[in-house]
Amino acid sequence: MGSELYLSRGTLLFGGMDPSPDKVDAIVVGIPYDMTTTYRPGSRFAPLMIRKASQEIEFYSIRSDIDIEDYGIMDLGDIAVIQNSQAMIERISIVASDLASRYHGKLQVYLGGEHTITIGVVKGIFRKIPDLCTLIFDAHLDLRNIYLDEKINHSTVTRRLVEVVGPERVYLVGVRAFTKEEQNYAKQNKIHFTDIRSIRLLGLSEAIHRLNKWYSTSKCKYLHISIDLDVLDPAYAPGVSTPEPDGLETWAFLEMMHAVLFNRLVEAFSIDIVELTPPYDCNGITSTVAAKIAVEAIAAHISKKKKASLK
Repeated sequence: MGSELYLSRGTLLFGGMDPSPDKVDAIVVGIPYDMTTTYRPGSRFAPLMIRKASQEIEFYSIRSDIDIEDYGIMDLGDIAVIQNSQAMIERISIVASDLASRYHGKLQVYLGGEHTITIGVVKGIFRKIPDLCTLIFDAHLDLRNIYLDEKINHSTVTRRLVEVVGPERVYLVGVRAFTKEEQNYAKQNKIHFTDIRSIRLLGLSEAIHRLNKWYSTSKCKYLHISIDLDVLDPAYAPGVSTPEPDGLETWAFLEMMHAVLFNRLVEAFSIDIVELTPPYDCNGITSTVAAKIAVEAIAAHISKKKKASLK
């Protein structure tokens, strides 16, 4: 079953780009789903607003020294949404699995939507690439087993991902909000995480070193990065579903992401950007940040690809 069955392409494309299929460096897929949101709904509007923001920002990356306007970004549109969460996760996994095969070697960027979409994305990629690690930037541990009588919920995402790839292949960064039970579960299962206070006390260099050490010892061949925008402080990302004070600054997050993506051991990666809630986004600040994150990830992918081809 192909991904075309569930994908619908609109007229508004990420960056306004529409390359020919033989000149694609990255693909973008929207997942406008927010059925389990419990505080501030509206992340179903996020893919549209990120696309709009992407057409108003520059595409040159000072970190990667790449202007991605010179390359091919293909926007495949949005996955059609159904209300049943289990069925929606399966639908997302079918699309992600198909795209992982069809666009092997191309960066896949998924625009949520609430954080549960990550479960489907990881499941789908995992079917094709079992040597998969998952790096999660998030204010919350999301390690509850059940929340509001549901196993598929934005508060249970990490728990479900652990069940897919294993606890040793999950790493969380920027966490600062969790229950005692979640903290105990993380310790008992040896789930790696670096909280916001540790990042500040250790410094970015040491936090990045710990991330890279985890990835090198995990022996993964593929990295999926899930970016819950509430990892950023609400001052920089006010329009999220569950804002949490005391977060990362935008520059610090981008430096960490860049350093991880340029780790020589990270041969291939994909990303998702989730929990943007446009109805609560003051002046489109968070939408613009989300678009910038996507641009920086795409630039890192293209830069690494260029350097590898010169060897």
